[in-house]
Amino acid sequence: MQIEQKIALITGANKGIGLATARELGKTGWTVLLGARNPDLGHTAESELQAEKFDAHFVELDLNNPQTISLAASKVQREFGRLDVLVNNAGIVDGHDGPPSLASIDAVKRVMRTNFLGTVAVTQTMIRESCNSVLGSVRLGFLSEGRQTGSNSDVSFGPPTVYLGPCLEAYNCMFLTGRL
Repeated sequence: MQIEQKIALITGANKGIGLATARELGKTGWTVLLGARNPDLGHTAESELQAEKFDAHFVELDLNNPQTISLAASKVQREFGRLDVLVNNAGIVDGHDGPPSLASIDAVKRVMRTNFLGTVAVTQTMIRESCNSVLGSVRLGFLSEGRQTGSNSDVSFGPPTVYLGPCLEAYNCMFLTGRL
């Protein structure tokens, strides 16, 4: 019996946690699609993982650019036929962000536009494609570098279960109540 290759798209996969996640999935035989907004950095990560003999492929994906999101879904469909797991890892940090009493409203808007709305856009596009039977049954995973002990954000979407960061609390509620 032949085991079907599993395919994961990881946003923000050109460095840090995203690249480490891609490497770990690669070690277990997954095909990893490296979502990154910067083609140079994305191709560098792709070459690095391919040199380690992993099945890795760069996919241009900018959470603030709907065209790249749509093109990424089309590329997954055309080249791989389905998507098994979506790992939403991409996000930004803004130097003008901070505690609510001090954060710049413009910085908060930039962070929310990318980290929340961009993630929603990617997720909706991949789910929509999945529901149209273009891609496989997508499992959702969210990564966050700042896990907070005692947070009520630990929600299982089915294996693999990954931490859903506090910045996506509202999205989590909308998703679980069927409002997306």
